[in-house]
Amino acid sequence: MSSPPAAVGKPPFTLPFPTAHAQLIHGDLHYDNVLVENGKVTGLLDFEFCAHDWRAMELAVCLSKVRSPLLLVHALQPSV
Repeated sequence: MSSPPAAVGKPPFTLPFPTAHAQLIHGDLHYDNVLVENGKVTGLLDFEFCAHDWRAMELAVCLSKVRSPLLLVHALQPSV
């Protein structure tokens, strides 16, 4: 049995920032790529943009798809 290549489990390139701020991200996570049933997330779709990148990029992509940031803020408020 041969041993796995040395690159397994490592990003194929050097990131231009500290790796403590990076991880594997979906890369295209927004409402069109989330399956929801009865108010619960049941799946994620569309993984072709997965990458080892800044964690903040995931949030940036999500927010870039929001039509109105105020609606998002209102949706995240706990109901009383």
